[in-house]
Order: sequence, then structure tokens, then C-alpha cells
Amino acid sequence: MIAINSTILACAFVAVMHSSAVTAFAPTHAFITSKHHQQQQQQPLAAAFVQTATVTATAIATDTSNIEDAAQQQLQKAKMLRQQAEQASIDLKSQRLQKKMQQDRSTDELIETYFFGIDRYTDSCSPDDALLNRLRDRRVGVSTLLQMVDRIFEREILANNNDENMLDGCIEALIELHEVLDEEFNLQQHCTACVAHSVEEHYGAGNVSHKLQNRFQQLQRQTQVETETAATNSSTAGASDRHHDIAQTSTVSVPVTRATPF
Repeated sequence: MIAINSTILACAFVAVMHSSAVTAFAPTHAFITSKHHQQQQQQPLAAAFVQTATVTATAIATDTSNIEDAAQQQLQKAKMLRQQAEQASIDLKSQRLQKKMQQDRSTDELIETYFFGIDRYTDSCSPDDALLNRLRDRRVGVSTLLQMVDRIFEREILANNNDENMLDGCIEALIELHEVLDEEFNLQQHCTACVAHSVEEHYGAGNVSHKLQNRFQQLQRQTQVETETAATNSSTAGASDRHHDIAQTSTVSVPVTRATPF
């Protein structure tokens, strides 16, 4: 009887312990409800994060596109300004060239009239006297005479390759004959009570020959410097070429015969 009771008690104890264990590890309704509530709270947060990230990415993409558009516009503007500057430079050079050509034509006409003109002085006096009379009859200002010196000098350089240079000595004659005209001008000024300042400045205040001589010497010095510079550059280029040839010759490989070991 005692053994039976013990067995019954043991079985009852095992049943109670099993029930307690099941109860302890089984999820309760409160736990499930709390978990579900947390999931419901996290879903709006995740949706808001995705929306914020999307808006941010869109804003970044928009800003990047705007920056690229602005940069492209600046490049186009810079290109347009560069093209305008290049065209303006071409137009300016063209205008200067046209002005130079027009001035040269006018100066050449004066040179032809003064030095090679056919008029009443051609057969009646010497070439120098004819030139002097023409210069006296048709007085021009100092600036025009300086242009004549520049043009004659330029044409003499261009005519160096020709056997004949009809302008040879024209500048010297122009300077020499203006010494006579300067004396006449100074004498007239001495005899006249008053000479207009504009007239005095226009005709060089009786010092035209000196001004022409200075311009002639300036052109000669400039030409000499340019010639010497060109010669120096040519000599330097030739020396550089010779040095290059020597360097290439010295770097040519020469086969070396090695002794064969015994």
C-alpha cells in the first residue's frame, strides 16, 4: 500500500513539473501583443526613412544636374567670348592692315610726285633743284615727311634683291634739301612779326631736317639690331643642330669583342 502511494505521488509530481515547464516557456498573449505593437511602430519609421532617403537622393541628383548645367553654360559662354576675342583680333589686324595700305598708297603718291614727277621743273633745272622747288611749292607737315622717310626706307629694304633701286639716296636728298627749307622758314619767321603756333608746329619750327635725320638713324639702328638678332638666332640654331648630330654620333653602339675563356 505504501509502495502504491509513493508511485502515485511520483507521477503527480512529474505531471505538476511538466505543467509548470510548459507554462513557463509558452508565449503568453501579452508578449505576442507587445511584439506586434513594436512591429507596427517600426513600420512608419522605416517608411519615413525610405521617403527621406528618396527625397535626399532626388535633391542631390537635382543639384548635380543644376551644377552640370551651370558649368556647361559657363563653358559655352567662355567659348563664345574666346571666339569673339579672336574675331575682334582678326578684325583689328585687318583694319590696321587696310589703314597701313591706304597710308602707303598716299605716301607713295607723294614720293612719286616729289621725286619722279613731270612738271615745269623737270627739264628746266637739275633733279635736286626740281625736288627742292616741288617741296617748296607743296609744303607738307612734319608727320607726313616722317611717313615718307619710313616708307622710302621700307621700300629700299624690299628692293634690296633687285639690281636697281630707284629710291636709293632719296632719304638723304630729302634731309639735305630740308636744311635749305629750314633756313628759309627761320628767315621768314625772323622777318615776320608773328607766326601762328600751329603753322610753326606743322612745319617743324624750322627744324625739319634734324627730325628727319633722327628718324633715319633710328630706322638704321633698328634694322641693324634685327639683323644681328636674326644672325645670332641662326648661329645658335646651327650650333644646336651640330651638337645634336655629335651627340647622336657619340651614342652609336660599338660591338665589343670579349675574350673567350680557355
